[in-house]
Amino acid sequence: MYARGINETKRAVLRELVVLIADGQSYSRSIMRTIITQLGVKSACDVNNGDAALEAIVTFEPSVMILDWNIPGLDAREIVRMVRGSRTLPNSALPIIAISNSGKASVVNEALALGVNYFLVKPISPRRSEEHTSELQSRGLISYA
Repeated sequence: MYARGINETKRAVLRELVVLIADGQSYSRSIMRTIITQLGVKSACDVNNGDAALEAIVTFEPSVMILDWNIPGLDAREIVRMVRGSRTLPNSALPIIAISNSGKASVVNEALALGVNYFLVKPISPRRSEEHTSELQSRGLISYA
């Protein structure tokens, strides 16, 4: 289990996180939930479409969102635009980690230009998830619920 390699400072940060997993594929959501649980994350909420993701941002006030770039319903681009441009959502600076099956430069560049903090190509590993979470914390981008 990868979590054994995490120092106590990082472990304390992870224990305080509330993660929103927004992915249309149940298998991908299950894998992400397993990874973040192994890392020691406090709690997670997962949703299967963009409309539910937007509702969950309001309801659960996550510390970070993992967003499938090809999520059904309200698409990821619109979700990012709404989060970044909102005066009514709880956290317009919500750290967003986009995930996708495609690593095409045009897709990655579009996501980053819209305000995504990180873009990961599936499959996702526990090590990469922990590295990006630690980087968000060190840059002061993670808020606690």
